[in-house]
This record gives sequence, structure tokens and C-alpha cells, in this order.
Amino acid sequence: AREQQQMLKDYRGQPPQINTDVTTTQIALNYVVAKGCVPVPGIKTVAQAEEVLGCLGWELTDEEVRMLDSAADASEKGLSI
Repeated sequence: AREQQQMLKDYRGQPPQINTDVTTTQIALNYVVAKGCVPVPGIKTVAQAEEVLGCLGWELTDEEVRMLDSAADASEKGLSI
């Protein structure tokens, strides 16, 4: 917990670049895959199907997975990033 708090205190750089070509759903699905699981998203519309198809052909980098892991850990502990 102290390591997370110190990391947040030490953060002084620019916020990470955000890729606006992908959606949060696509990031979430690729995060599930990066963690070794198989996502089974519910699809009810053509737009949802197209969004899920947008998950194919790319994956999160190790650094991006670490960032998401840290954010999830901080969130569980009630820390703000």
C-alpha cells in the first residue's frame, strides 16, 4: 500500500497519451485477454459487434497492463490517481 501511495506522490510527469482510436470496451476486453482469460461479451447490436471486432489485431503492451493493474489496485484501496 505504501508503494502505491509513494508512486502516486512521485507522479509529476504528463498524463499518459490516450489513444482515441480505441474504446474503453476494447481496452477492457484486451485487458482480460492479457490477464489470461477469454472474454465473452454480450452483443445485441451491429455497433456492439463492430466494437468487439475492433479488439482484434492488437494487444496491450506490458506497460499498459501494469498501468491498468496499478489503477485497479489503487481503486480497490480507495486511492485516487
